[in-house]
Amino acid sequence: MGKYLKCSLETVLADFEAGDFVRVEASCRTLLDIAPDNSDIYQLLGASLLKLDRIEEAIEALRYATELAPEDGEAFANLGTAFEFQGDFISAASAYCKALDLGETAAEIRYGAAVTSRFSGKPDVAVELIEAFAEEHKDNLEIWHLLAVCRMESGDVVGAATAFEHLLKTEQNDGSLLGNYAVVLAKLERRDEARAFFSRAVRKPNVDASCLLNYGMMHQEDGKKREALELYHRAANLDPKCPLICEAFAKLARRCNENTSVIHHLQTTLSKDPTLDFAWFYLAVSLLAIDEKEAGKNAMEKYLDLDPSDRLGGNLALGHSGAADIPRSSTAAYLKNFYRIRAQNWDQTVQDNYNGHDLIIESVEELITEVGSVEYLLDAGCGSGGLGVRLKPFTKRLDGIDISPEMLVIAEQKKVYDRLEVSDLLKFLSKKRMVYDLIVTAAVLFHFRDLDEVLKLMADALRSSGQIVFTVFKSSNGDVRLNEHNFFEHGWDAIEAAIRAAGLFVVSATEAIHEYSSDGEARECFCVRCHLG
Repeated sequence: MGKYLKCSLETVLADFEAGDFVRVEASCRTLLDIAPDNSDIYQLLGASLLKLDRIEEAIEALRYATELAPEDGEAFANLGTAFEFQGDFISAASAYCKALDLGETAAEIRYGAAVTSRFSGKPDVAVELIEAFAEEHKDNLEIWHLLAVCRMESGDVVGAATAFEHLLKTEQNDGSLLGNYAVVLAKLERRDEARAFFSRAVRKPNVDASCLLNYGMMHQEDGKKREALELYHRAANLDPKCPLICEAFAKLARRCNENTSVIHHLQTTLSKDPTLDFAWFYLAVSLLAIDEKEAGKNAMEKYLDLDPSDRLGGNLALGHSGAADIPRSSTAAYLKNFYRIRAQNWDQTVQDNYNGHDLIIESVEELITEVGSVEYLLDAGCGSGGLGVRLKPFTKRLDGIDISPEMLVIAEQKKVYDRLEVSDLLKFLSKKRMVYDLIVTAAVLFHFRDLDEVLKLMADALRSSGQIVFTVFKSSNGDVRLNEHNFFEHGWDAIEAAIRAAGLFVVSATEAIHEYSSDGEARECFCVRCHLG
């Protein structure tokens, strides 16, 4: 029986190498009738099913192979490959790393472990997996390129520069490589060198869309909008399915009054793939910008059919344009998406051209001068915790709540909050009664058209004589309006009426500049302190 099985396996292997995967599957199933606990047969079966694009069945077979042979590193490596094909990068990374732990040394397994760790959001783990290996294999450019990218993504910009410089010794004409190195140079504030490498990269025939996007962003930062727009347009033509490129192209085109170029591009893109929800959204926004309200509304309805959660703010855009009524507030999906994109850079954002936190702290300091420290403070919409660091000295207990889990990961690292919770603000407040001495909410209420409900819930969450400090954008005409950035602005009369309706009384109200936009536009606000009667 053993000799027969060995000969049969050799025949099946020959069929596999010949590419006859249907025959391999049939042969493996026949052999399993004879040897149902043979791990090698299950591995061959899984490999053939993978070649036949039957990924779920392949994973089932390969997972069973690891159960039969838990010390077989090759079985785990094959399982990792199947998970990677499926797009389950977390499971793939786990399987690949198990194979390495069991003594597998093949470069492709280590590379697979690093790639899937990176795609699992752990570029630092990827670096650990390949750093020493890369130093031992200076000529393995694939490993070095992955190392460079993962160092960049994990924040080791200097290390990334070193890795890219090693690669450029042998790959001087690779547009993607030149572009990535330029990004690193820009992060190191070596902007003149970055421009030079970007300029070289965009002239290469193999330049990729991300390089064009990044060079366009540098031009935009330098105030060269026309040059940036041309690069964004090239990037969009190269990769029409990239939402980030589409967003950059559409937004800058709107500022430059070049909406027709975006409309033409997106109509062409959607004729080829009408399932791209973001393309419908930016087509709608561009049409609305040139006052094509009916066409814009139709395009936005197609977007909303594809994305009912409205993560991009379609209803906000319709409300701002006048094509539909202004919604009551931003959707949860929109807020989660908005802050997810900005989480990693949020601390820097609130340091540059931003006065909102200073205004809040000034009001809190006035309060502390009057009443002393507060026992229980809520940072409502705490974001990445930058304000919490400044609030902590004023209170015995500091809670933080935010709708963005990505923001709270960063806030938690600051170690100033006694409790953090991911939640919708209204749902969170509805469960709190007479809990807090002070509620602070910075740059949150401009996501609400109507302030009555949120202020009433805050009032209910206050202890006797508790206070609230908040900022809200000032309306330029005194009415509640939705601006082009999808933020609600309020006139003082509406704010004061909502405060009174909540059973609160104004202690102080300051008009000030909340922040400056990327174009230098001053955004005015009210910073209000009120107390429970």
